[in-house]
Amino acid sequence: MNTDIIEIRKSQLKKWMEQNYRSTRKQADLIRDMEKKNPGVHISQAEISAILRDRPIGEKKARKLESLIGLPIGWLDNPSTHPLDDYKIVYDRASETEKNLVLSVLQAIKLVQESNQSTSS
Repeated sequence: MNTDIIEIRKSQLKKWMEQNYRSTRKQADLIRDMEKKNPGVHISQAEISAILRDRPIGEKKARKLESLIGLPIGWLDNPSTHPLDDYKIVYDRASETEKNLVLSVLQAIKLVQESNQSTSS
């Protein structure tokens, strides 16, 4: 198995967990969310811990994790090349209310920028 892809997958999983879970119980939070999104599925904390420490993340395991977490297929294999990539994933997972709030904030920022441009001209 290609050790580069294994390290990329581990790095991506750790990065995703850091960005999505602020508590000190990141592994427990991840498991809770995966089980809530996928009723009947159980993943032990020992399994997640082993993956993050020393167990390789093979192709099947990577696809399973992506599916359980709600990430696009192949996401663990590709380190982000653009800082907005990660925000897009968070946005895609957001509720409609959260998406509408983000859009409202972006529209307000645009209005302020346009106002600043017209006063400086």
